Amino acid sequence: MKITPKIVFTLLCFFIISNSFAQNISDAELGFDVSKISTFLQQRGASVEEINQEIAKMRKLYARLHLSRQKNINDILQKNKLADGAKTGTQRSSSTSLMAADVPQTERDALKAIYDISTSKSNLKGWDFSTTVASWNESAQTGWKGVTVTNGHVSALIITSDFNLNGQIPTKISQLPELTLLNISGNFNLQGAIPSEIGQLQKLNMISFSGNALSGPIPESIGSLSGISYLEINESLTGMISYEFANMFNLQYLIIQNTNLTGELDSMLFHRFLPNIIELSIIGNLNLGFGDVFYFPSAEIVDLSFNKFSTNIQRLGGPNLREVNLSHNQLTGTLPTLIENIKVLDLSYNKITGSIPVFSNIANLSDVRLNNNLLSGKVSPQVAQGFTSNLKTLELQSNKFTFLDLANLVEPYKAPLAYTPQAKIQTEQTINIPVGNSASLSMYTSALFTHYAETFQWYKGIYPNGTLIAGATDFTYTIPKVTSADAGKYYCLSKNPLFATDIFGKALILEREPITLSVLCPPVTGIIIKNNSYPFQFSNPGSSTAVLACNQKTFPVRLYACTSKLTIGTQLYTDDTLVTPVANGNVWYHAQHNATSYKVDISGKITEIYSCSTSACDNRFLDSVTVVAQDGPITLNYALYDGTQVSKTFQPVARGGDQLNTFSVLACINEPSLSISGPLGRKITSWNDNRNCCANSFNFSTSSTTTATQACQSTTFPNKYYSSSNSLAVGTQLYLDINLQSTVSGGNTWRKESSTGFAYKIDNQGKILEIDQCIPVPTTTNLFMGRHGYRDDNEDPDYMIYIDRSGNERKHIFSLIDIPNPNDPSDHCISITFQYVIEYYGVYNCTTGEIH
Repeated sequence: MKITPKIVFTLLCFFIISNSFAQNISDAELGFDVSKISTFLQQRGASVEEINQEIAKMRKLYARLHLSRQKNINDILQKNKLADGAKTGTQRSSSTSLMAADVPQTERDALKAIYDISTSKSNLKGWDFSTTVASWNESAQTGWKGVTVTNGHVSALIITSDFNLNGQIPTKISQLPELTLLNISGNFNLQGAIPSEIGQLQKLNMISFSGNALSGPIPESIGSLSGISYLEINESLTGMISYEFANMFNLQYLIIQNTNLTGELDSMLFHRFLPNIIELSIIGNLNLGFGDVFYFPSAEIVDLSFNKFSTNIQRLGGPNLREVNLSHNQLTGTLPTLIENIKVLDLSYNKITGSIPVFSNIANLSDVRLNNNLLSGKVSPQVAQGFTSNLKTLELQSNKFTFLDLANLVEPYKAPLAYTPQAKIQTEQTINIPVGNSASLSMYTSALFTHYAETFQWYKGIYPNGTLIAGATDFTYTIPKVTSADAGKYYCLSKNPLFATDIFGKALILEREPITLSVLCPPVTGIIIKNNSYPFQFSNPGSSTAVLACNQKTFPVRLYACTSKLTIGTQLYTDDTLVTPVANGNVWYHAQHNATSYKVDISGKITEIYSCSTSACDNRFLDSVTVVAQDGPITLNYALYDGTQVSKTFQPVARGGDQLNTFSVLACINEPSLSISGPLGRKITSWNDNRNCCANSFNFSTSSTTTATQACQSTTFPNKYYSSSNSLAVGTQLYLDINLQSTVSGGNTWRKESSTGFAYKIDNQGKILEIDQCIPVPTTTNLFMGRHGYRDDNEDPDYMIYIDRSGNERKHIFSLIDIPNPNDPSDHCISITFQYVIEYYGVYNCTTGEIH
């Protein structure tokens, strides 16, 4: 059977394409720079997962370009082979090398110029200039590698990385007038510009410059090659791109990748001058622009990704266009409604806003990628229904959609949808609420934006480590009466069972941008404050112990609190608006105003208090004492912190000269008790002020009691615990040793302390949880009422600050119903029991008749 050229060509193409997919083509062979793409994506804020997805997509793109290149190469080689066979009248087998007459000397000179700049001449099989130039036969490994000879002339030249050219493309390449194919790729040391002499090769059908180190502009002479059907430039070329291609009426494949060319492209170029383009790939050219009309009269595939096109698309399509990729640009505006004939549409990683419209050919779309934009708004039933069974993928992740926005795509139409993740809901905000007022935090601006199946959960803190707020499961979270403890950041997470699994197997969880609740403290009479906050001057942070902090004598740090008195649990802020908590974490500060050190935790709250009074403690941690002596004995005497006397002796060897001895102590001692006797030469005393020796001791009863009442009945106090604080309060940390190293394990039991007469509940970490007064203290119960009540004229409310029966500071703000009754004032008086009153404002004592 006679095999026609058409059948041979079809079988050959099938063989090439099939084997290309079957083989594991390396990124280097594809010309795919993974590192460059990864850096590009990182700069645009892509996550690691997104980078991996995009690299996989780009690898497929480069594989497609590789197949296209190979197909065009083989098309041309096949035509050359048939032309050569027609002249000789012999149909040669594909397994037999082409027997060709020697080429002209000028063509041999051109090949010699290429040979001379190769640094891997051993790879240039067959390049022996004492022999006839012959076509390369891959299977038989005969002829000249990369060279095809047709009718006695060099007709094709494929120079791959095996040649390893070093230098510039020789100008003698113009001496190959019958050249139809020129492919120079992967020669990383091939530099310089593309020679203008290339314009003399008028029979060229295909040019590919890829993966070399070429630079400079595209030569204007290339525009004279009207017979070109395939042009690929993947080089770092510079200069202005103009209509060099305007005369290439036969151009079907145009690939411009990773250049530094500048200028503006538009649809006019393809409509008037390049009417036969089938595949257009302009990728990774960060300095090129494009107009707002993307209309291609003949193209089937258009890839304009990884550029910086920043236009607003007005029209997109073409009679034959089936695939468009405009991803990774900076396109703005809304999605165009006029999208003609396209089946595969990729507009991901842009800055497109608005909602999804009803596309003009929505029923034809099979794969749509709109992810990583700024899209929002409800997807209408018309849009959801318009995507027919032809739709295979609709990617909408990393936009600004809510559950309600996407509901029509999930039910009843059940589109093959990717929707995880989405941008955070609303914007970050700060609200200022006075103490005692209510605060409402909302996931959405209105309940109208919630979906019927949506559930909510509020957290306090910073995502993802916030603390779950029990019962806060509505789209709005309300705090009825705000206290200073409510200050901080809040966020909300919402879920929906209808969005449990998208096409990538992910559930959608929406997160609200954080809300910072700033609590405004009520002013106290007689104290001038700013923004309802109280300033305090502290030493620099960083001290690891209270003693080290007490040694600080400068106070450059100003911090703020919501109260005029610093106690355990007080929240400290770095700004007078009480928005930003102190965040240095678990270090001591020395306060200037009261010679006291405060330990502040990572959330900015005071956890321990220590008095810096010089008479408070004479103890100090001693590591060692080193002595130098010639005679002895040398005796070291000191008293431990508990009064135990210690004596250590060193006896130098007689007439041994200066001798050194180190007394190891490693204990808290009474510093004034340290003395050395004997004929001492010199000494070095090594104190360690990172170890605390000035803790306060407290004597507690046993830990077997589970109630405060039982603990209060204790009469013996065998357990000595230590604290850096001079007094005990809720939150005080207790230790077993004076060095404050080992914490008490309290087991959530009650114990009585001997000197204070109080019972304390101690948790498993050694912190005081509760306090109960065992010995009753004198208290007074009077009737009080506000003289003005809570008013609306922006004046201060009536209030009273007092110490209650348990020793806690309390504040009562008188409400509107507490204003006097002219007929019987006593019917609005309330009973308050107190040890003593700290401060009044606008208060009438109904019992004594005094006005405060």
